[in-house]
Amino acid sequence: MSNMAKNLVKTSSVLKIGQLLEVGIFGELETYKSRVEDINDDSIVIDMPFDSRRIPVIPMAGSRVQTKIIADTCAFRFTSNYISSGMNPIPVWTISKPPVVERFQNREFVRVKVTRPIVVRVVDEDGTMQPMVTTNTVDISGGGLCFVMFNVIKIGTKVTMKMDNLPHIELLSLM
Repeated sequence: MSNMAKNLVKTSSVLKIGQLLEVGIFGELETYKSRVEDINDDSIVIDMPFDSRRIPVIPMAGSRVQTKIIADTCAFRFTSNYISSGMNPIPVWTISKPPVVERFQNREFVRVKVTRPIVVRVVDEDGTMQPMVTTNTVDISGGGLCFVMFNVIKIGTKVTMKMDNLPHIELLSLM
C-alpha cells in the first residue's frame, strides 16, 4: 500500500459540525478561518469567510478550494469546489464534499520513521540518574526525537540519550 493510500481517510470519519477549519482559494495567498455548519451527502456548508478587512469572500462558482482541518490531534486537508453562497440565517458557503481527506504533517519539521537503538536515562528532579534503558527510536525530525519507553515520563523531565554508529557523527550523546 502506498504512503498516499495510507494517509487517506473517509471524510465522514473526520468532518464534524462545529469543527474549525481553514480555507483558501487556489491561486490566492490568503487563507481564511471558518467553521462547519452542516454536512450533507455531497456538500459541506461552512461559515462565510471574511478577509483581513472584514469583507466577505465570495469566489466564482466552481473555484477550487483547499481546506485544512485539525481533528483527533491530526491535520487533514482536502480540495473541493465552491458551489454557492447563502445569507439565511447566517452567511455561508456551500462546497463540494470529497469522499476522502488526506492526513498530513502540519509542522515545520517532517517526522521521518527511524528505528535505531538508543540508550535513555531519566534524570530525577534532584539530579539523580535512573538506570540506563536500551530502547528504540520511533521517528526523528529537525525538532526532536520520539522513542519508546515502557514507563511514563512526565513532560519537562530531563533525560540523557545516546545513539551509536550514526553516519558522519558516530556517537550522539545529549541531555
